[in-house]
Amino acid sequence: MWPIRRTKPVGVRDGFAIPIFIRNLQYHLTTVDAYSDGAIDVWGFVDRSLFEAKLRSGWVWPQPPDGATMSIHNLGSCICQDGEWFREKADLRDTVLEAIKLNNPTMIHLLNMGGSDTETRDNVRCAKLSLADEHPIRRCADGSAVPGREVPIFALAAGKHILTRAFVFADGTARIGAAGPLTTVDFVFKDIDSGKLGLGPPYEKFVVFRVCEVI
Repeated sequence: MWPIRRTKPVGVRDGFAIPIFIRNLQYHLTTVDAYSDGAIDVWGFVDRSLFEAKLRSGWVWPQPPDGATMSIHNLGSCICQDGEWFREKADLRDTVLEAIKLNNPTMIHLLNMGGSDTETRDNVRCAKLSLADEHPIRRCADGSAVPGREVPIFALAAGKHILTRAFVFADGTARIGAAGPLTTVDFVFKDIDSGKLGLGPPYEKFVVFRVCEVI
């Protein structure tokens, strides 16, 4: 997971983005965003109790079955085949709780939506919390944070095309993968030009490309 920050709704809140799938016709590779106030964004804000319900219903899903279509926003889609998955529902539940605790160790003043993520306003059913404007951040040694953006990308390593994410920050720094070494945007561009990074394997590689690793 990686650190994120939102400024709305309800002021500045820090959190962590956790890669996961949302099952909505297809299996969409996205993130569960867990914030210090206990708000959890799963294509709409919920509290911890409602998040449990999303897990039970299958809206949030850690393991797409073979034959399922996986959609990766801003990149493409593919059919899952011979998938190997390393996260269970219980693992995801624990990871989300850990992400909240990292920014709120005492777990106080947590969001309670009273059993529903919607409410009626002027006879119209609306979400209780509006959409977030989250973005990744890079934490500095002095405690400050540099805002950034991220996009999915393939990295070529040991002859394999590894699905990961490219992070680019406002000060010109960058990293490939949430835990990758800090580099610069110029080096990222060079790796794109050299073929070490790209938007997908060559066409012929799709025949044998089976394992999708999210870093």
